[in-house]
Amino acid sequence: MPFEKIKYPDLERDFESWIESNPYLLLEDEPLAIIGRQVSNRFGKVADLLAVDESGACVVIELKRGMAPREVIAQTLEYTAWVDSLTLEELHAIARNYSLSKGTEVEGVWDLYRGTFEHQSEDLEESDVERRITLNFRQRMVIVAEAFPPEMEQTLRYIRSKHGVDINAVRFGLHRAGDDILLEAAVVVGRESVASITVKTEKLSARSQGPQGTDPRVQAKVTALFKEGKRNDEIAAALKMHPFQVSLARALTGQMKPGPMVDYFKDWAKKHS
Repeated sequence: MPFEKIKYPDLERDFESWIESNPYLLLEDEPLAIIGRQVSNRFGKVADLLAVDESGACVVIELKRGMAPREVIAQTLEYTAWVDSLTLEELHAIARNYSLSKGTEVEGVWDLYRGTFEHQSEDLEESDVERRITLNFRQRMVIVAEAFPPEMEQTLRYIRSKHGVDINAVRFGLHRAGDDILLEAAVVVGRESVASITVKTEKLSARSQGPQGTDPRVQAKVTALFKEGKRNDEIAAALKMHPFQVSLARALTGQMKPGPMVDYFKDWAKKHS
């Protein structure tokens, strides 16, 4: 049966709900746990959807009807910079408010995370998931629109492949097949590798300050505290190091379950050694 591309009169209202219910459509079947919808930041701006991926990275999702305007790049970057500044408690509050809007109650992000990534928490105590995953250690962006101008695709590829910004562009379309309406999504920017950028500056980023996760002496201390049952944030506080470096140390010493998150940390260590 041939597909017929259609216009949908209530697209603005329904499209966000479709993506919210089926976030795996965005990034070629990659599961995402939605933790917020229409999230207002401190500047009065509103992000369409906020999610968490399996590694614990926060994913900002911005939806646009029709041709994506060039302003959406700056808009999405602004939202993501704000997400990067959020504390764990602020993220948990977003998740609680989101769940209340759905008529349910959760304690925070971890409840929504476990609901999506059940295999990640199999045979683990609830607290172990929190110890093994560093929430919001990095951010990702997904811009979704019916079409992207060629110059925007070029710009997105440039900042992704040359400047290390994890940004994706997804084109969607609606088609009719008989009595059914089908949502099609295709990644147009996002298959390129994300560059690892080293910027020469006298002022080190917060992530690079303090004890380093690549230091064997630091790794030994992190391992000892982890075996005592300490969480990542507790280890970071005890050793006065950035939570990213705690996760890095654990990944390099085999204290994390093999997967994309461990691969990311090993690749980061290799490129920054």
